[in-house]
Amino acid sequence: MSTRSGREFSRYESLVAGGSIRLKATTTNDLDQLPCYDVPAGVSPLDLLLADRRTSESVGLPVTAPGAD
Repeated sequence: MSTRSGREFSRYESLVAGGSIRLKATTTNDLDQLPCYDVPAGVSPLDLLLADRRTSESVGLPVTAPGAD
């Protein structure tokens, strides 16, 4: 799928455009609902998030974005 400018949609954009992912309006009042991670020095925050995702998937929990209900 592409935009009118001819730029290709990213996978995320195409899921949103197709209705598979529904975005919900958020404000700064919602910040306390976002997960917070303690990241030790020298460790990639992305590596921690990916490890958390793998753990959730291995125990059969659905992996969803916060507020994606």
